[in-house]
Amino acid sequence: MRPELEGPLPHPRTSLFAKRVSDSLNRLSPLVPPDLPCSDLLERIRQAGATSAVVVNDRWQPLGIVTERDIARRIAFKVGPGTPVNRVMTSPVYTIEAGDYLYQAIGRMLKLGVRHLPVLDGRGHVKGMLEFDESLVGAAGRTLDHIRRLTVEDGIEAIGRIRGAQASLAEDLLEEDLAVVEIQRLITHVNHEIYARVARRQLQLMAEAGWGAPPVGYCLLVMGSSGRGENFFRPDQDHGLILDDYSDADHDRIDGYFQSFSDGLIRDLETVGFARDSNYVMCLNPMWRKTLSQWKAQTCLWAGRGSATAMRLADIFFDFQPVIGDVRLAQQLRGHIRALAMQNPKLLQSMLLMHEEHGVGLGLFGGFITMGSDSEFRGHINVKNTGLLPLISALRLLALKHGVTATGTVERIEALRAMGVMDPEECREVKTSSDFLADLILRHQLERLKRGETPNYYIHPDSLDRARAAGLKRALTTIRRLRDRVRADLTGDVL
Repeated sequence: MRPELEGPLPHPRTSLFAKRVSDSLNRLSPLVPPDLPCSDLLERIRQAGATSAVVVNDRWQPLGIVTERDIARRIAFKVGPGTPVNRVMTSPVYTIEAGDYLYQAIGRMLKLGVRHLPVLDGRGHVKGMLEFDESLVGAAGRTLDHIRRLTVEDGIEAIGRIRGAQASLAEDLLEEDLAVVEIQRLITHVNHEIYARVARRQLQLMAEAGWGAPPVGYCLLVMGSSGRGENFFRPDQDHGLILDDYSDADHDRIDGYFQSFSDGLIRDLETVGFARDSNYVMCLNPMWRKTLSQWKAQTCLWAGRGSATAMRLADIFFDFQPVIGDVRLAQQLRGHIRALAMQNPKLLQSMLLMHEEHGVGLGLFGGFITMGSDSEFRGHINVKNTGLLPLISALRLLALKHGVTATGTVERIEALRAMGVMDPEECREVKTSSDFLADLILRHQLERLKRGETPNYYIHPDSLDRARAAGLKRALTTIRRLRDRVRADLTGDVL
């Protein structure tokens, strides 16, 4: 097992892609009221040793910014000392959220041509200042090229090129020994940004075509690996819509709007490289486009039926995450599902039985279970179906049973450890197995992309050296043990 690194990564050329804005905050620039005289502003900037100040209202929300450029162009020798700050500030002020990725903030500064970005907390209050020069310490030209490709360009064709940049970036990050889970989070984050860009573009096109603004509140959800923050390369479309409740009399008008939106969204996502889901798990399908009340009723219906079809639909849906729209709708639905799962043990037992058909890929005598002669990938291990999905489903069931709302694998493991559901040693083994599978799949998909082949999850045992074959067997053994433990927890069956 690789030892944990202390301090900065040894090759920081692209390590900033794993950093958040909050990791690179400069000292807080002075926050000043809009009526402060310019003479007082300059004194506050000097005393703080800062290069800018943020003008805020009485709720500590940003109204504008005054930088050294504004001082040179608008204040020095041009206005009286008593001139209020709001006469010389730059407004509107561009901002970034503390939880956003650092590369996204740098790309935003490159695109806007600014060197300072006030950083906001979750309440919209100024938390600090991001300085362009300090953010790029250690970044080389290739890093800036990655950032530009991921953030600066607009338009459908440019958005499509963003997806093409992911493999190159992932390869660089692997070379720098960045944890695969962080690379997956980054890939997923970029994909979420693509969803949001495409959705915003579709809303704008609809407004220009006379549809107007969305008639009710909405939230676009992604599911599956996107909902868990664990994308590999080229995931297909798995998404749905939550709509605010509305009168039945308005159904044709409101649903017609979101049907048209969904149709355009799916076309554009397909254009930029997200294949349509073969099972039609997309918001154009009324099954995946509902009001909040309808979603609550639907999930209760799934829980009550317990059929294989109902469990399969619930299994797809329960890992959702919002990407654009009113996040409160997603939060309310998540709270409903949490209570539903905790109060309905038969729901979890039915989901468990549905997953039993996907066994772990080890035979009775410890050999790999491979694809049969009727498969295009005869002799290959389906690492997704016989390794990754059994792990994900077991952790999902434990999380649902104990009211854990996190959807990511690592976050679920940590939450279950903190609750005492899983002991530290079990958590270490399960996380090591998860990391091993993710690393194996990511490297396999990168190799296929280099050869011009479509990424997949089929790996031939002969392609694994002795160490990786042994590592895969250990991971599958751990996953099988976890599944047995979850079965016992949910059913009392220890056999």
